[in-house]
Amino acid sequence: MSDTACWPRPPPASRGCRRHERAPSATDDVAPVLIGLAISWPIVINIVLPAIPAIGDAFGTTPDRVQFAFSMGMMAFGFAQFVIGPMIDRFGRRPVMLAALVIFCTGSNVGALAPGMPVVTLGRVVQCAGVAALFVIARVIIRDLYKGARAGQAMSRLATSITVGPMVTPILGGIIVSALGWRYTFGFAALYALALLAWCWRSAGETQPQGERGGMSLAVLKTQYRVLFTDPVFISYVLAATCISNGFFTVMLLTPVLFIKDFGVSPAVFGFCVIGMTCGLMAGGFHATRRVMRLGVDGIIARGLTVSSLALLLLALTPWPSLPLVIIPACLYMYGHGMAFPNSMAASTDVDPRVVGAATATLASVSQLLIGLLTSVSARWHDGTGLPLATICLASNLLAWAAFTRARRLKAERRA
Repeated sequence: MSDTACWPRPPPASRGCRRHERAPSATDDVAPVLIGLAISWPIVINIVLPAIPAIGDAFGTTPDRVQFAFSMGMMAFGFAQFVIGPMIDRFGRRPVMLAALVIFCTGSNVGALAPGMPVVTLGRVVQCAGVAALFVIARVIIRDLYKGARAGQAMSRLATSITVGPMVTPILGGIIVSALGWRYTFGFAALYALALLAWCWRSAGETQPQGERGGMSLAVLKTQYRVLFTDPVFISYVLAATCISNGFFTVMLLTPVLFIKDFGVSPAVFGFCVIGMTCGLMAGGFHATRRVMRLGVDGIIARGLTVSSLALLLLALTPWPSLPLVIIPACLYMYGHGMAFPNSMAASTDVDPRVVGAATATLASVSQLLIGLLTSVSARWHDGTGLPLATICLASNLLAWAAFTRARRLKAERRA
């Protein structure tokens, strides 16, 4: 990392750094703020999951329409990052981060006060647009600090650490919905955004050296995206990461209705079911962290895809739908996802440092746009069993295998 990259609160006598910057040292600890940023997206996803049936009941609409509205948030998440990525490269990490936190808080408040389903959708879209930058910035900072397998290890550690949020927030969301109502799930997200804004304003510095900042002209943007979209290895890894991520979001979007409506569990009990799946995710991330330096990023991706594919076959072959027979394969699937997804992100953002922000944003943009479209379709396919869930996720895994295999082949040819 360049000697101008800084984190976090500087002493007044610091040289070569702007305000809120200082030269890094071995004692720098970026993990708390990185976790705070990265966990924003899981919180936004998970805290409202138990509220999906309640929102439908409140406005006299069906759960699949609520799921469709939430999938619009994923699409907003994707669209926003086509702009956010170059902004991160142009203005640095800190200014974009603070602005995004304000947008995140505003969207959460709009959702909490919504008088109808269209305004809930608007609040969700604004909320997700704000969180988009935080999701990207956490990974860009890792790329500022680490390279190669070390970046994969750091991504896996971050993914493992932030699973605490997804473990807690579904239970919290279920309790909030049962005790106070669905609006307070948006209210909790608003309070979290406000607290994180205060913390980052005080503590978060800039990790991008000024010498690596590019312009925001149309020509620069065109050049950045031409470099990325003409790189077949990058495109292949992005498609692999997108397909892996689509399976995860399909699980998170379809299980609330399957468990609460069809299996008859309460929102609070559903939160505990999510804990089981999150434990699988955490275990997979921990395994990846331990093994990635020996197996490499590609080796961990292959192992994760193998485990998750076997879990989906088990789910598809379940003779009758029941909670235990769905939750066990789902936990095993999450274990494989915890290995494959963080390392697919690391592989897809292993690019020229001058366009790492655009690369990271492109990954998230493409994946979330496609995921938004796919989950909006999958929300309409519901038959009260785990078959739609298994079919969609297995198809995503097979496509991920194809893209990943192509990326490895192209990378080997490039090195030859």
